Amino acid sequence: AVASAPDGGRSEALSTVVGEREFLPASVEVGVGPMTFTPPGILRFEVMASDPDGPNDLLKVQVGAGSGQLFNLTAQREGFYTVGFDIPEVEPGPEVFTFFATDRAGDESAPVEFIVTFE
Repeated sequence: AVASAPDGGRSEALSTVVGEREFLPASVEVGVGPMTFTPPGILRFEVMASDPDGPNDLLKVQVGAGSGQLFNLTAQREGFYTVGFDIPEVEPGPEVFTFFATDRAGDESAPVEFIVTFE
């Protein structure tokens, strides 16, 4: 499984081979998200997630924010998930959001970081 970062970089998730079958973890890619954001307002992301065993094998898609909290994304349609944050006035500067998916076996995708600069 491969996760793509918005800057075009790619990070490969490791897979585990058990007997004759290869078990691959889920993958996640940030499809829509602003590179800069001026608060206050709603900061929205759309994320694409997949699993080699099919969409029903995805247990959850989450994002971690700089505060250390994890937030669940909402499924909008098969493979597409969204999340919105109500951002009040904040200090200007970069904020890292880390997205990942977890399948029903508990395997996590490679994390994908998305940096938003608050103006």
